[in-house]
Amino acid sequence: MLLRADGRDYEVEAAIGVSPLVQFLVRAADGRLQATALAWDVRRREWFDLHRDDPREPGEWGHWLGRGMTWNFQCASCHVTDFRKGYSVDADRYESQWLELGVGCEACHGPRARHASEADGRAPRTRVPRPVPMGLGPQPPSAEVARCAPCHARRRQLADFTPAATDAGAMTAFLGAFDPTVLDDPAFFADGQVHEECYEWTSFVQSKMYDRGVACSHCHEPHSGALRARGNALCLTCHRRALDSQAHTFHRQGPGSECVGCHMPVTTYMMRHARRDHSFSTPRPRLTTTLSIPNACTRCHADKDAAWAVAHFERWYGRDTLRADRIAPVVAAARAGDATSVPALSALLHEQGTPEIWRASAAALLAPWAGAQSRGVLVAALRDRSALVRAHAARALGEGGGPAPEVAPLLRDPARLTRFAAAWSLLRTAGAATRAIQEARGPARYLADHPAGRHELAALAAGDADEAEHQYRAALRIDPAALPARISLAGLLVERGKLEDARAVIEQGRRVSPNEPSLEFERARLEAASGRLPDAIRALETVVAIDPSFPDGWTNLGLSYEEAGRKGDARAAFERALERDAADERAREALERVRR
Repeated sequence: MLLRADGRDYEVEAAIGVSPLVQFLVRAADGRLQATALAWDVRRREWFDLHRDDPREPGEWGHWLGRGMTWNFQCASCHVTDFRKGYSVDADRYESQWLELGVGCEACHGPRARHASEADGRAPRTRVPRPVPMGLGPQPPSAEVARCAPCHARRRQLADFTPAATDAGAMTAFLGAFDPTVLDDPAFFADGQVHEECYEWTSFVQSKMYDRGVACSHCHEPHSGALRARGNALCLTCHRRALDSQAHTFHRQGPGSECVGCHMPVTTYMMRHARRDHSFSTPRPRLTTTLSIPNACTRCHADKDAAWAVAHFERWYGRDTLRADRIAPVVAAARAGDATSVPALSALLHEQGTPEIWRASAAALLAPWAGAQSRGVLVAALRDRSALVRAHAARALGEGGGPAPEVAPLLRDPARLTRFAAAWSLLRTAGAATRAIQEARGPARYLADHPAGRHELAALAAGDADEAEHQYRAALRIDPAALPARISLAGLLVERGKLEDARAVIEQGRRVSPNEPSLEFERARLEAASGRLPDAIRALETVVAIDPSFPDGWTNLGLSYEEAGRKGDARAAFERALERDAADERAREALERVRR
């Protein structure tokens, strides 16, 4: 089968997906297989363009021939069995291998040789995952859910993955190959609801059901994916029959009375794939009025507003008093950089009855204050029983607090994710750098087919400026719009005195990403290094015009005005800097100086 696009014919090598849509793979350069934007709707029996509402141009990351649609990198590990990426960092090409297309037995149960040896009595038997018994009170986190997580979590992959041999090692195996997204990320709303395409794991591990020992196979037949019962009958296998009544739902029999309508709202991805939120939360319309978070009521009653939903909900059920109603405002404030969120996040981090995904998220959100207000609670969290919490505490200390020698013991942690996070935290700590670099380099090389991986390799170059420059340039070849790599490369070139090279990098970035304040800020640094103070001032004026809250924008502009002898303008700039951040000591000292 041939597919013609962009004036060329491409041989279709495989079809991927079963329902509700099928995509096609074509071979591109360097061993890449590209997932086409053309898809087949299995139910409607029609072709459609996945990117119809989001047009993408050739050369863009997300175009169907771009690196963002490379199957080896984006899709393969969940859609084939025993995938080995086989990416060569030096050659920038793939030699990917897999056992079989589709999800076969070994994708969940591990290598069949192990199973065969057990059957022959040549190896100790391992227990396959089974549903946790119900009705026994609180249960530990389910190993079965951890086995599903590699393909049902939003995450980045750090290494090729082989399922654990035993249930006891399932979570460690997951965190040995994956870095799951937690709830500090705007891919989730501040209450934990999915916003972008986040799959099911991060939602489900927030739920009371997970906390009580419910596993995926209580609702889903694991080999077919089919539900074990239809409609409310599925929920009533565990819940009281009284909940399936108008006295509870306040809706007549029909779609409005279905449990999933209120507790598992739907979001549609890839234009045709409707998926339900698996946090099993209660509708929270009041959060719509305060934080613009969607709620299940007005998703169905689209002609009504949130105030209408709040009035009905509180008349029926009383005022919201759920955990998410307390957490969401704190998360929203922390994402906005509001330091008043620190006490509540610190309490959440050490509240042992709180799901570990929320405690890990609290650690991640505390990073901006890790150098002072939250350092103590983050150091204490390095000893948490949860590897995910330990990892995010280590990461937060490294990101916001500078060198953190207390993290060093985590370089021997059983979970690779925790060791990886500890390594990055320790890179600037004397005596730990060599071991930290060794621990961080493996995942960085695995991720080197993405600009972020190349950026990490540049940071791991350990003073080798040529190697760092090579990796930053490799990141930009993969994606010219990779802004962090471009900013870092420009800064490195300025430091190395390669001012014209730096100018070329910045100007190309301005064409790819116009009106980007960080590029204008880097241009100001370049002009200052080149002795062109008026041009540096104009660049900084552009920065604060585009983004008045840009970090150090007003302070650096004030310092440049002061250097140019424009004391009045400098005083005004420093005052604006202090309005933005009252703790800006550079601006405060400079303001006192120009007032003399």
